[in-house]
Amino acid sequence: MTYPERSVATGSPDPKAVRWALGAVFVAYFTGSLIFSAVAVALPRIAAELDGMRLFSWALALPSLAIALGTLLSGKLSDLYGRRALLILSMAVYLIGAVLSALSRPLSS
Repeated sequence: MTYPERSVATGSPDPKAVRWALGAVFVAYFTGSLIFSAVAVALPRIAAELDGMRLFSWALALPSLAIALGTLLSGKLSDLYGRRALLILSMAVYLIGAVLSALSRPLSS
């Protein structure tokens, strides 16, 4: 069985493409860090809503489990549909959720 030869890229990458790629990475990391900032601010309130410190660990464990599951799913989906399309879709879903979250009102007790 023979394999086709791979062509090796020679020369330096296009500086404009490098800037776009780095910008996309920075934007993706920035939007990802927003959720951790929001959870850190809201964690005491979450613990109070969940009946104090007895269930405090769940406020830390459940988002971590969701991130682990999301990583597995996004890896498979990005293989099927492409990384760029999945990144744009996931950032759009996150931003829509953030806007809806900001517009929501607290429940009256």
